[in-house]
This record gives sequence, C-alpha cells and structure tokens, in this order.
Amino acid sequence: MTPRTFIRSSWPLVAAALVLATAGIAAANHYPRVPRAVEKRDARVVDSLSRLVWADSTSITVDVGGCDCLEPTCDEGTFMVGCGGEVVELYGGFLNTVRRTSRATCLVCGCAMTTAIELRATPVCAGL
Repeated sequence: MTPRTFIRSSWPLVAAALVLATAGIAAANHYPRVPRAVEKRDARVVDSLSRLVWADSTSITVDVGGCDCLEPTCDEGTFMVGCGGEVVELYGGFLNTVRRTSRATCLVCGCAMTTAIELRATPVCAGL
C-alpha cells in the first residue's frame, strides 16, 4: 500500500471522526407523539407512584471472621417491590444471600473476611 492509497482509504474514517467529534450529546426521548394532556396525566401518575414507593436501609456491624443476617420487613399493609443488600467496606467481605423470603420480608446475609464490615439491607416497599 502506497502512502497515497493509504490517505485515500483513510478519508472515510477521518470524516466519521470529525462528525463524531463535533456532534452534540444526543437526547433520547422515546415518548410517542401524544396530546399534551396525556403527557401531563402520565406525569401525574408517575409522580403518584413514586410517592407510594419507599426504601429504608437497616445495617449491622459484622466482625472479622463472622457471618450474620438481617431480615427487615415492610410495614403492615404494604408489600415488597424489591430487596437489596450491600457490604460497606470494599473487599472486606461478601454477600451470600439477598432475597425476598415472603410478601414483606427481605433476607440479606454476609460475612466479613479481611476487616469488619457494615452489612446493609434495603427493602423497597409500596403501599397506600
């Protein structure tokens, strides 16, 4: 390949790089074209749902070499949407269980290996 051939074959790449470098951030709006009243109603529904769902973390300290579990529950009359667990001390331990055990109970278990950890459980609850 001669230098002239190389330069000619590179023009499409240079053009693509120039377009990408000068392009702005693309905004993704996948909402279909609907009347403004429908958009407002949908926004009110989403806002109402977000006020009906909450998360509250519970945590305990686990000493080196120990394992423990947390089993927080949602309030009476509510139900669990999701359950999350976390070990707060990066590389200090591990989670071995994160799951819903009933309609309103979250089970999170973990062990501390190299340092004491904070084991955190976060049930996401919904209700009126």
